[in-house]
Amino acid sequence: MRKGIFSHIIDRIAGVPHRSVAAIPYGQWFSLYVQCLKAHQRNTAAGRDANELKVARQNLDVSLLSSVVSQKWTEVIVPSDDKYDARQPRSSVGNVLWWHESAEGAWLSSNNKIRGLELVTTSFLLEPLLAGRSIAAWTETVQQSSAAGGPLMQNDKGQPSLSPNKSGVLVVVVPFSTLFQLRAEAYPRAHTASADGENTQQRQLSLQERRARVAVLNSLHQLMELQCNSNNRWTNVEFAIWSPVSEFDAIMHISQVRLSLPDAAKKRITLETVCECEATRSAYLAHYLTLTKKNVPLAVLAPRSRQTELQQVPITNSCVRAQSACESEVRRQGHLKRSTVHRQAVTGCSELVRRMATREENLRQIMIP
Repeated sequence: MRKGIFSHIIDRIAGVPHRSVAAIPYGQWFSLYVQCLKAHQRNTAAGRDANELKVARQNLDVSLLSSVVSQKWTEVIVPSDDKYDARQPRSSVGNVLWWHESAEGAWLSSNNKIRGLELVTTSFLLEPLLAGRSIAAWTETVQQSSAAGGPLMQNDKGQPSLSPNKSGVLVVVVPFSTLFQLRAEAYPRAHTASADGENTQQRQLSLQERRARVAVLNSLHQLMELQCNSNNRWTNVEFAIWSPVSEFDAIMHISQVRLSLPDAAKKRITLETVCECEATRSAYLAHYLTLTKKNVPLAVLAPRSRQTELQQVPITNSCVRAQSACESEVRRQGHLKRSTVHRQAVTGCSELVRRMATREENLRQIMIP
């Protein structure tokens, strides 16, 4: 029986402790992906189905995404072959449709009108105040949009797409590597391999810090489930996970991206540093988005303590800020809602005073002989 295209990676996922992909460094997963892809290209002439690669990519996405957000090893989806349907929900893991939609990558399509992109960094989600406010604002945005209702939009090929909006939608993107980093810090390995090949001990995190990272992962998982389970697409904001395979593909274009960088940035952005350094990887992904999503404003969400480090790698057509645009929108809507309630209360009190004054005048007329 012929093995699947990424069967070697699937076997590694099934074999690591607790099926947690964070047990192996990010760079090794990328290396395995490149090796499997090269092997597939060599075997293309051997009669493989053209649709086989697409199905295999989706299955790999589902396996990796389910691993970084799962709470139990039994929740990790490990397909037996490339015919596995990622859209089919499993009773033990609930609805996995959002993993399938992340594999579709509708936000990456050039057919969708996007008014802005927000790239979420790991350091942003590690700040309790920033992450808490943003996730609360994102969740409230999804709940409000879900209550408003609307049809599920699809493109000509029947694939999910962003809702049509004259001004476009704001897309908040959380890279897979961000979830991977949170998972790795929540369940740390004994040691990691540094760039020079030596083993370096990870900084010991307290139990509270590790639980905070697990809480962020669970919150993002619930946010994506809430968005996916609603029968509509938002007219203002869309939340997307940058799928593992799409992110690996973006890193494979590093030679083309480096051509557009100044010399100082080229020295900092290399394949090795992109795979190992979170800040460099965020800067690289931002550069990649500016090249593939031209004329679309990009905001990199990062705490102020990391903004200087990110700005050392200049990113054109983008800015680094510590607040999501959703927070301002939710705050403005909350202010309007409070103003509306206040206006209704004032109107109600005025009407009550008028009615009481009329009744008092009527009683006075009756009692006067």
